[in-house]
Amino acid sequence: MANGYLNRIAAKPKAFQVLPVELNQEIASNLTNDKDLVNFRAACRAARDAIDDQDSSWFKRFTQLYDYPANLHKNSPGYKAKIRKLYQKRSKYLVRSPPHFKTGCTQREEDSLKMVADLINDSYNSSSSVHNTFINGQKQLTSKNIEAFKDFISRSDIIDNIFRPRPSSRKSKKDDGEDEKEPQYSPLLAAIQVLCIPTILKEPRNLYGFPDSQKEAYSTIVKAPIFGGFNKLEINMVWLLHVMNFFKYHIGNAGENTLFEPFGKLERAEKPFYWQGPIHNGPQELGVHWKGTYAYLDRDEMKAIRSGNPHNQLLMDRNVDHGDSAIQTMNIDIPETHEFPWPASFERHLQSITPPKPARTRAQHRSDVDDSFMYERINQRFQATGYDDEDFHAAGWLNELPNQQGIAGWKRMTMMKYFEDGQGGWDGNALWAYEGVVLPGGQIMLGRWWSPEVAVPGREVYTGPFIFWNTDAACDLIDCDLHGINDP
Repeated sequence: MANGYLNRIAAKPKAFQVLPVELNQEIASNLTNDKDLVNFRAACRAARDAIDDQDSSWFKRFTQLYDYPANLHKNSPGYKAKIRKLYQKRSKYLVRSPPHFKTGCTQREEDSLKMVADLINDSYNSSSSVHNTFINGQKQLTSKNIEAFKDFISRSDIIDNIFRPRPSSRKSKKDDGEDEKEPQYSPLLAAIQVLCIPTILKEPRNLYGFPDSQKEAYSTIVKAPIFGGFNKLEINMVWLLHVMNFFKYHIGNAGENTLFEPFGKLERAEKPFYWQGPIHNGPQELGVHWKGTYAYLDRDEMKAIRSGNPHNQLLMDRNVDHGDSAIQTMNIDIPETHEFPWPASFERHLQSITPPKPARTRAQHRSDVDDSFMYERINQRFQATGYDDEDFHAAGWLNELPNQQGIAGWKRMTMMKYFEDGQGGWDGNALWAYEGVVLPGGQIMLGRWWSPEVAVPGREVYTGPFIFWNTDAACDLIDCDLHGINDP
C-alpha cells in the first residue's frame, strides 16, 4: 500500500522537491518497511538528499530497534554511515532472510551468528525498559537488543532443528577415496541456542535428539568434561546444549509424565528469564531465589547407557518423575565474611579456587594469545540453602571465564551440596558435587552433579545433569518459603 501511495505522489511533478528536508525526513521516518524507504529514496533527488543527509534516517531507524554498538564510538569519523551499514547487514541476515540453521558451519550461518553474538554483547547499551511487572512489584526488564534477539528467534529456525537427525545419504568421497566426515556442530551455534533457553522452555517443540542428549547428560567427567582447552577455560558448548535439550524433552513431552505438568504449573515469574542487565565479564551478583531440577539413573542403567545400551534396556530418568517435588528450591547468598570455612575435602573434589593468573606454556608465551585470555581471574564464594525432600546446605564458588565464542559474561560454578549432621558438621556420606556454567546475565545455570564417593575399581563416577534458574521475580527479596514448591 505504501509503495502505491508513494508512486502516485512521485508521479506528480516536483511532488517532493517542494517539501522542506525536515518534512521529507518525517515522511521517511513513518515508513516502517525498509523496501518502502528505498523506493521513497528513489522517487526524486529531494527525497534522496533528505534520507542521505548525514545518514540520519538510517541512524534513527537503527536506534529505534537496537542498542548502541559498543565497538563504535559515537564521535568516531563516519559513525552514522557505519551505523547505516550495520543496520542494513542486520536487516539482511537477521530480519529479511536469516539462513537455515543446521550445524552452524556454512558461511551464511557463521555471518548471521556473529551478528547475533554482537546483539547479545551490546544489549542494554541503551536504556532498558520494563517488559512486565509482577504482583509483588518485581520488574522484568528488557532492552532493544533482547527484543531484536527474540524477534530473530521467531523469524528464523535457529531453535527448531536442534539435534534434528539429518537425512541419510551416500557419503561423498575425498580425492583419496576416504569418506568425507560429517561437519562438526558449531560451538557458536550451540552457545547461542543455549542462550535461547527462556524461549525454548516456554514452548518446547520439535523434540529431537533425546537419546543422544540423554547419553551425553550421563557421560563421564573424563569423556565429556565441561571445561577444556587452554587452562580449561573453554566451555564444552555442545555438551551444554545436550543438557539443555535433555531438560527440554522432559519439560515438553507430556507423554513422559516427568516435568511437563510440574513446570507447566509454575507461574510466569517462576520460569526462566532473559538476562536483566548488561553482559560483561568480572564480578556479578547472583540473584537470591532459584528453582531447578536434576536427573539420575540407577547404576546399572547408567552403566548401560555409557556402553551404548546394547540390549535396549529401558532407561528411566529419576527425580524428574517425582511430580511437583521434582522442582527444588534454593536461596543463594554471597556474604562478605564466611562463617563456614571452605573444607579441603571440598576443594579436592571441586578444584574451585583458581589461580589469579592462568599459567601459560612457552609456546603460548611466544604466540599471539587471543584477547579473551587477557583478563583478571576472579573467584567469588557463595553459600546456599535449599529444599530437596529435606533441607540442605551448599557452599560454592564462581570462577571468572574469558569470552566464549565471542560472547562475554560466562562463569564457572562449583558447589558442594551437603546435609548437616546435627553436631555442627556435615554428613560425609551424603555429599553431592556440582560443576556447571552460569550463563551470561546470571539467570540460568546448567551442568553436572556427581557423587564424590571413594573410588571403587571398575566402577565409574556416578553423575547426572542439573539446571537452575533465578526466580527473584516470584519472591519477596526478604523472605521466600523454600518448602513451597510453587508458591512465592
